[in-house]
Amino acid sequence: MQPAALAGQKLRFIIEGCCKLKTGDIIHFGPFRLIPSERLLLTGDGPVAIGGRALDILIALVDKAGSIVSKRELTDLVWKNVTVEDVNLRTQLSVLRRALGDGQEGVRYIINVPGKGYSFVARVRRSNAQDVARDAAPDVNALRSKIPSLPGLLVGRTDTVSQLSSLLMSRRFVSVIGPGGIGKTTVAVAVAHSLSQRFGSGAMFFVDLSSIGATDDVPTAVAQALGCFSDGWDPESEILSFLAERHTLLVIDNCEHVIDAAASLCERLFLTAPTVHLLATSREALRAEGENVHFLAALECPSEKTPNAREALASTSVQLFIHRAASCGYCTELSDDDAPIAAHICRRLNGIALAISIVASRVATYGIRGTADLLDDDTDLTLRGCRSAAPRHQTLQSMVDWSFETLSEAEQKILCKLSVFAGEFTLHAAQAVAGDPGDASDSIIKTIVSLVDKSLISISAKREATIYKLLNATRAYAARKLAQGDDEEEAARRHAGYYIDFLASAVEVHTSHDVTVVSSYAPHLDNIRKALTWSFSNPAYLLMGVDLACAAAPILLRLSRFDECEYWCRRALGALREADRGTPRERRLQEAFAMSRSCSQRSDRTAITYRPRGRGPGDAGMPTFLSEAIA
Repeated sequence: MQPAALAGQKLRFIIEGCCKLKTGDIIHFGPFRLIPSERLLLTGDGPVAIGGRALDILIALVDKAGSIVSKRELTDLVWKNVTVEDVNLRTQLSVLRRALGDGQEGVRYIINVPGKGYSFVARVRRSNAQDVARDAAPDVNALRSKIPSLPGLLVGRTDTVSQLSSLLMSRRFVSVIGPGGIGKTTVAVAVAHSLSQRFGSGAMFFVDLSSIGATDDVPTAVAQALGCFSDGWDPESEILSFLAERHTLLVIDNCEHVIDAAASLCERLFLTAPTVHLLATSREALRAEGENVHFLAALECPSEKTPNAREALASTSVQLFIHRAASCGYCTELSDDDAPIAAHICRRLNGIALAISIVASRVATYGIRGTADLLDDDTDLTLRGCRSAAPRHQTLQSMVDWSFETLSEAEQKILCKLSVFAGEFTLHAAQAVAGDPGDASDSIIKTIVSLVDKSLISISAKREATIYKLLNATRAYAARKLAQGDDEEEAARRHAGYYIDFLASAVEVHTSHDVTVVSSYAPHLDNIRKALTWSFSNPAYLLMGVDLACAAAPILLRLSRFDECEYWCRRALGALREADRGTPRERRLQEAFAMSRSCSQRSDRTAITYRPRGRGPGDAGMPTFLSEAIA
């Protein structure tokens, strides 16, 4: 039997099995309208992208609203003559609940009755298209073609929108790629609006794939958006037939979690429908024929040089921060005193538009300084943004969750291990920290490259090398995941071990007079500090801390980080075992300690001699070992 006939048979079976439904019925609940005969779920903003299985479940439950429908009955209706596991039903129910926003702000549509089945509990009202005047019936085609409204202010994207509009008209197939929250959907919507005169509102279609639960549902969702869904149909064929000779703009949003199906459909449309223009958004490239990839950059952040208000507001990230704060009730102009703090917040959030918007929404309550304190020692992933935002955009945690859940188990594991890095790292460092014993080095590299492709690791070229970095929100999220598993201690140990070896091999830093050679080690300081802090905080790894401090001291001195050198040498000398007294290791630490003390900017510059004197008060188990000869 052909796919179209199978689909028609399945649709008739579901409607016949639902005794109350009639052709043309419109079922109203909450903000939704369900039209089973057209297999459409609508809200005030247009069609809800939902897969075929999830829609079948909704139709079955709504038909028996208020009653319990057993798991057996649901699976018989939705998967006729097919044996499926309970997990299939649970997965589709999860997709359905996500599409409905079930459970958000106390609103419930579907409940699980333990041991019995499921029940649709929201109030339902039925009407029939034949009972309503034609002009009062829902304009399905208009709803399908509606492009979402533009935000009130598009910050820092005007040039990008112009470039993408030109590229889309000339190349026909463009994908906007970037990490979650960077603004891909906003830019895509702005491009569509900029081209409205070229296409007309009836020839522009927007498809949100975020609620689709399976790759098989992608053609269904696109067909629903286009309005070419009919009984007994093959969705992909209907799409191609519908678009074959139409001058159309099709925006397909959030392709990343159904990337293979989205890429396949886009490629087929590009090759067989020459008048169709495709604009896709995704966290990774579709890698389809005809695709022109545009990597969307983060908003510009101010430099680390302390800016005044005028300099800070010249950057697009601070502009968005202040605009969002003002829209949430903050009525104060940015002052010169607060400008460096606002700039720091935006840098901390890596110029990611969604993250900036969420954090800025707290400024009216806490002020700029108080909001910076909310971020504390790590990015706060639980701050909530707009209630009306999609669930994946309501917190930073949900934003990263969306990406993390699309990863393979190996990708998840390596991403979590990479969270031990503070700031940037090299591929060699990543291999040393994230690999497991016996792993082939090329498998680690392939996984890291895949994470780069999926916008979870950013890369840049520095000092003739490729540098890798996790965005702060991603790193904070992955670090929490790492802490929940069994790999945290081992990853931290490898991290510290890598930097001991790395610094021990840095022979040129001891003798080179080339400033660039010495300064090339500065970007590693954050990782060195983190490894030192971890080692000296764990009694089992104090000796690693000693080795690391000994290896780091020459670089800290050459970079004029005298206070840091003094501090870590003090910690290392205090952690030495008796067997290490009088060894070359102790003498190197003494020399570095004395030099850092003599060179530091203090009023009590001293010549230092070292003499153990037992333990001093307030020095948590650390020997008091300083004898100062006041100059």
